[in-house]
Amino acid sequence: MQKKIVLWTFLCVLTGTIAGRSFAVMPPKVYRQAIENSLIKAVAKVDRVKTTHIGWRYSSQTTTFTLINPHFGTSVPQHFSGTSAAALWPWQKPDAGGKLYFYPKNGDTVFVTISKDGGIITSYTIATEPIIDALENTPEKIHFGLGVVFID
Repeated sequence: MQKKIVLWTFLCVLTGTIAGRSFAVMPPKVYRQAIENSLIKAVAKVDRVKTTHIGWRYSSQTTTFTLINPHFGTSVPQHFSGTSAAALWPWQKPDAGGKLYFYPKNGDTVFVTISKDGGIITSYTIATEPIIDALENTPEKIHFGLGVVFID
């Protein structure tokens, strides 16, 4: 019986260690590169947010957008979508690791980057006047961060 307890404890610790490493925060350049490689980069309006899955750690959402203005030379359809994670319920506790959580709201005007139409949202930033101005007039001042863009 004692051997089973020791074995069970060992397996739990090992599983926790492996899981902890698999969800580790990645270096900032990984997130920046995901944004840079995204096929959709645009100012858009959030039309609809639909929760597609509710799990213990997070919920999955699909967000539908209407294009306002494409940026950085991307070709963007008039309507497109992206998926993301969000902790929407009190029992959901975001992982300490590298998963990005976004909280889109209907009617938001945002600068969004998505890996491809229907793919993963790689950044989501409320489109303030300074951001829109920089996107239109001085795009070299826009920098990509951890799931957001900012002005230099």
